[in-house]
Amino acid sequence: MSNKFNTHELIERAWCDKTDFEAISETESLNENDVKKILRKNLKKRSYVLWRKRIAKIKSNKKLSKLF
Repeated sequence: MSNKFNTHELIERAWCDKTDFEAISETESLNENDVKKILRKNLKKRSYVLWRKRIAKIKSNKKLSKLF
C-alpha cells in the first residue's frame, strides 16, 4: 500500500458494480485486502457493510454465470 492514490477515486471505483478488484489492482497496485482495509477505514460502518454485501452478491452472480 505504499503507492500514492486518490482515496476518493478508489472508493468510487470500488462502489462501481462494473469495476472488479482485478481492474483496481492493475491501476493502483492494490490487492483485494488492501482495498477492503482502505474502505473500512474511510467509510462509515454501515456503508462498508452494505458495500461488502453488494460485492459478495456480485461475486456469487459471476460464479453462477460462469457455470451456465
